[in-house]
Amino acid sequence: MITCRDVTERLLDLELGELPEDEARAVRAHQAACPRCAAFAHGYAAVPALVREALESAITPELQARLDAAVREALRDAG
Repeated sequence: MITCRDVTERLLDLELGELPEDEARAVRAHQAACPRCAAFAHGYAAVPALVREALESAITPELQARLDAAVREALRDAG
């Protein structure tokens, strides 16, 4: 069974299309049944575009790694 924490930890990968299909289905199913996760995902919808824009900028690999880690940490803390 997938938890709210599992959903928040996978949300970025889901939005970027990087989750395996079975995990993506589980996350979507949980969101459909959990108003809290559905609301969080709705508010989070703009983040992937911002991340893509930031990653397309000329940044160092070290900065990219720090950005990725910060986003994932924020998602974990939100759960």
